[in-house]
Amino acid sequence: MYELLKQYERVGKRTFELEELKQILKTEEKYQLYGDFKRYVLKRAKKDLEKFTDISFKREEKKRGRKVSQLVFHIAKRKVKV
Repeated sequence: MYELLKQYERVGKRTFELEELKQILKTEEKYQLYGDFKRYVLKRAKKDLEKFTDISFKREEKKRGRKVSQLVFHIAKRKVKV
């Protein structure tokens, strides 16, 4: 997740189709339900990135009907404490 978002740090924003992101992260089989994917992948990544790296992100969910179809990541640079 860090590598994906770090590429777009200067742009500050990156949009993924939900299924595309699951394929990139190779989690499409393990987390078929969005709720599980959100809990075990997205929230964990946010927590770990804020704790251990120089970037953080906010996630925006775009829906098609009632189903989440896209995720927009707003990427921000952080100051790392030494």
